[in-house]
Amino acid sequence: MARFVFVAVLLATAPFAQGAVVVIGNATGQEVQFSVTTHPTAKPIEAAIVPGESRAFTVGRQPELAFLADGKPDRYRLEPYSAYVFAIAKESLVFQGIALGGPMPKTDNLPLEPPASQPIRLNVKLLIDDADSRTKPVAEKALTQRIADASAILERQIGVTLTVTSFEDWASNPAAGDLHELLRDFETKTKNVPGAVLLGFTSRLNKAIEPKEGKSGSVGCTRGPLHTHVLMKEGVPRTEPERVEVLVHEIAHLFGAAHSPDRLSVMRPSLGDGLARNAKFKIALDPLNLLAANIWTEEMRAGPVKKWSDLKPVARTRLKVIYKTIAHVLPDDPVAQDYVDALDRVDGIEVAPRDPGVEVVGKDPVPTKPTSELTPKQDAIRKIVRAVTIRAQDLRTQTGTDGEKVKADALTAEYVKAAADVAWTLEEEHRVSAFLIGLGIALDDSTILRDNLVTRSLCRAVESDKERQERIAVLGVPTVHYRRDLCQHFVVSIALAELVGPAAAEAAGLAKELIDLDRSSGFSFADLAADLAGISFAAKVKKDPKLLLKMRQSFAVSDFVPSVDGLRDGISVKRFEQDFGSSSDPKFLKSIEEVRKRVDDLPQSR
Repeated sequence: MARFVFVAVLLATAPFAQGAVVVIGNATGQEVQFSVTTHPTAKPIEAAIVPGESRAFTVGRQPELAFLADGKPDRYRLEPYSAYVFAIAKESLVFQGIALGGPMPKTDNLPLEPPASQPIRLNVKLLIDDADSRTKPVAEKALTQRIADASAILERQIGVTLTVTSFEDWASNPAAGDLHELLRDFETKTKNVPGAVLLGFTSRLNKAIEPKEGKSGSVGCTRGPLHTHVLMKEGVPRTEPERVEVLVHEIAHLFGAAHSPDRLSVMRPSLGDGLARNAKFKIALDPLNLLAANIWTEEMRAGPVKKWSDLKPVARTRLKVIYKTIAHVLPDDPVAQDYVDALDRVDGIEVAPRDPGVEVVGKDPVPTKPTSELTPKQDAIRKIVRAVTIRAQDLRTQTGTDGEKVKADALTAEYVKAAADVAWTLEEEHRVSAFLIGLGIALDDSTILRDNLVTRSLCRAVESDKERQERIAVLGVPTVHYRRDLCQHFVVSIALAELVGPAAAEAAGLAKELIDLDRSSGFSFADLAADLAGISFAAKVKKDPKLLLKMRQSFAVSDFVPSVDGLRDGISVKRFEQDFGSSSDPKFLKSIEEVRKRVDDLPQSR
């Protein structure tokens, strides 16, 4: 989405329903069933959400959630205007809140029983440009169905339905160099329609363009909340489900959604990555964007919202908290910070100019705690991470028997031995868990764990930003089978297996590879082998904690990670479709099982 001035749009609204919103997300690798009681006298609403899905509930006073944890009923009181997720901890289903970048304003005036919310109807005028080769009836049929599919998702998520009111042509500029230039052309040549959004489709740029990292503008763009025009590139992505996902993404921007670091969110910055082709994938907003968008629609039901200043002060405060949180975990993307700036201007707060490329970060939603404030488990994990850092510092000044510095797989082995050595001195109840999580944090120099909504609170508590910089500066290049990327896959999967459970860790690894289909790295069965090996490693240590004793003395990569010789790397979307068709194809599933067998056949597995 481009960084532009925001323009208002008139929306057809239903009567205002006073109440609050609560969002529930699923960060596990399995479907979760639960019930929500929206107010004390209400009947429970039975619900189920699949991995990566989030759902919003309109609540009154004293809302509660109930679910079965290890076969036993568990119940929680919900706070209005909060977001929660189900996750896996110690192989059990848990329910937890998402840390925000500041306190939400208290809500003291909720009705006991909120009236049922009615959908907001957004009129849509469809326009195709003169570069489209289809006949008008064929194009109209295809695009109308796409609008209907997107409308069903938006109604379920944020209470918005799309209604096509007309279908026309527009003459696009053949000299336009990119989609944002065509958006300006589209805005100039088409007039605003009161109470409607103009949704344009262009075939002028029908060649798939590799999206820039962190950008989604190659397939669709708009100028943000309350804007009147949305422009989509027709013909890409490659499949209709992916095109529906891009459409939902751009319409959600009109209702206050920002880009998200959540790799399963429809608001991830770069789409067309193949996820939507999977029949089991649910096109959905992440919890924070779902909360923000429902605050916007709540305001629209209360009265006309034509500009940012029409939002009530309490709503602006809530939205600012959410957007600052997102801006912090996705600092290289400008959208959430643009939203914060727009709200600050309304509130009379001076907004500092931002030069291109300057990183602007909102308030840290998870400030690093002093060691004295850490829980016993966090303190144990911290000791593992620090042990690896200290060992890395020592190794910088040492050489092996051959006079060479310790490096590659041997460096990884040294770090594992250092972590195991300290782990064995810890209290038994935290020993294994701290080792697995600490090893994943300590040997990874990416932000996969540190920025993830589920794991970031823990990561930032056990290692400050300064300490992380010190560790990365001395870490060197630990590898698995002499590949740095395989080491990162291995250790991150070890940590995820302990933090969210083996199933969710495996799902995250597979999702990452499917996302890579449209990137230069492509799908990698070698990466997947390292993921599965990490999950298997965690299971072995949990089953036999005495392995830590052995690893204090010796550790060999080849004992725990299979050879990746012969495993395919860099598979492109085109080649993937030729060889497998989809991620549910039996040939693809068989290939995964062959990788799994390599892991199961390791000496340590026997």
